[in-house]
Amino acid sequence: MSSASRFFSSHSTRRFLKARVQTELSSSSAQHHRERKEYVVQITRKGFSTSALVVNEGETVTWKWASYEGTTGHNVVQVSLSGNNLHVVKGGLSSGKVVGAGEYSYTFRCQGTYHFISQGLSKRRSVLTITVQKRPSQIVRVADDGFHPRTLRIDAGTMVMFVWEACTLT
Repeated sequence: MSSASRFFSSHSTRRFLKARVQTELSSSSAQHHRERKEYVVQITRKGFSTSALVVNEGETVTWKWASYEGTTGHNVVQVSLSGNNLHVVKGGLSSGKVVGAGEYSYTFRCQGTYHFISQGLSKRRSVLTITVQKRPSQIVRVADDGFHPRTLRIDAGTMVMFVWEACTLT
């Protein structure tokens, strides 16, 4: 089992309540309860389909572009902004050379603000700013009948808060 993914299940309630956390991996649960979002940014002759995007750590952004008559193509390059000047970040994200049609994906794992251009847009420099924020904490309610939600996908570094509900005696 990957240390990056863990699944808490209601099947482990009794063990958990004895101060032990039992983890289980279930591929069907993983697919069903996937919480990461994927974002798509189109690159056209006019630039990026959006100028700003806010994502959580662990989420993926995919840039897509098609071949247009009269253009050399596109790529995705990370830049730094200094006033009105753009500078390519050495060792930064890059999809490579300008190509007619393509796709590039990246999963952001670190918080921060990142800026991107397409070098195929030399006359109309469009800048995409992506802000990566901390992934929100997950809350799991623990009640007489088990965990709620019953299955939760978490990644390494994700905080999980367990909230116990009062037991009712009948």
